[in-house]
Amino acid sequence: FSPDGKRLAAGGVDNRIRVWQISDEARETTNPLLYSRFGHEGAILKLAFSPDGKALASSADDRTLKLWDFQDMKERLLLERQSDWVPGLAFNGDGTVLIVGRLDGNITLYEAEGGKVIVTHQAPEKMAASA
Repeated sequence: FSPDGKRLAAGGVDNRIRVWQISDEARETTNPLLYSRFGHEGAILKLAFSPDGKALASSADDRTLKLWDFQDMKERLLLERQSDWVPGLAFNGDGTVLIVGRLDGNITLYEAEGGKVIVTHQAPEKMAASA
């Protein structure tokens, strides 16, 4: 759900991101589909809203990671190809940092505005193997 609770975003194995407007009564058939976009070349794994609800981050099993302008669901930024699937995705409290957790145990913090890597933390077994 968007931070204001008025929209719902969902990702599917059909590579689409769908967004519904949630009606005041939120009853079945009262929530219109606003967008249905092919978001990635693989199944959508995770979606995360920025705290202000203006951005949506998405990850997929094609190892891509994207940022979207949520108002019109236009792709804003394609980040570097990821080393593994991204099932962990979140923004920090003020929305300036995107936190990415991968199945290989690595975590990377990106600047949410431009996608620049701030820091990457390697999983302990990865660090030992590279030493």
